[in-house]
Amino acid sequence: MLKLEITPSEDGNVIVTDILDGAGAQRTDFSEKSFEDKNNMIWTAVSPIGVPNVTAYEFSTVDFPFGSRQGLVMEESRKNANHRPYVSTNRSTISQEWQVETSKQQTIAIVKYVGIASTDAFPHAKRTAQQAALDARACGWDDLVKEHNEAWDELWDDGDIIVHGDEQMQIAVRASLFHLLANIRGGSEGRGLGDNSMSVGGLASDSYAGFVFWDADCMFYPPTSLSGSC
Repeated sequence: MLKLEITPSEDGNVIVTDILDGAGAQRTDFSEKSFEDKNNMIWTAVSPIGVPNVTAYEFSTVDFPFGSRQGLVMEESRKNANHRPYVSTNRSTISQEWQVETSKQQTIAIVKYVGIASTDAFPHAKRTAQQAALDARACGWDDLVKEHNEAWDELWDDGDIIVHGDEQMQIAVRASLFHLLANIRGGSEGRGLGDNSMSVGGLASDSYAGFVFWDADCMFYPPTSLSGSC
């Protein structure tokens, strides 16, 4: 999820654009996409090159929790934004935009919720990704941030490594632990989630094309075992 807050210096209108940018989906083939009429929702789907039997779906829905008349989404302003010069022309890119009336020095918030699922872990991946985005929007920003923070607090309580007398080493150790913990799962999930190790650079990297190598467990097991997080 992503939250954008805007405090305009003058009264006026702004265009808010939500993009699922297919330019970042490297080494994939486009499958399908759609601009939905309901729930402020767009979605796109891709398959790994050479693996047509696996498809990943990504849904995005946007909420405008203004809570007052600090901002107003203009009626019937929602439309496809693929004509905008800042929206990539990749086949799997999909976007939507709104015009929002704003008032001087009145902060408005826009929240984007995304659900992602792949058929190698979920038999009904499209429906799973869609429902994840809708469930997140129903929970709301504050509750999800609270849940997120509590989950990380629990991980650190169980898995932190304390380095006494060396601040730089402490920062390096915790940064490395964060990288590991952010890219592994508890292992209690169903097939396709917690049983595939992790790629060289983690979920946020394209290192080595995102592949998992035979020695991954040899590299990742010692620090996670030492921290008590595995």
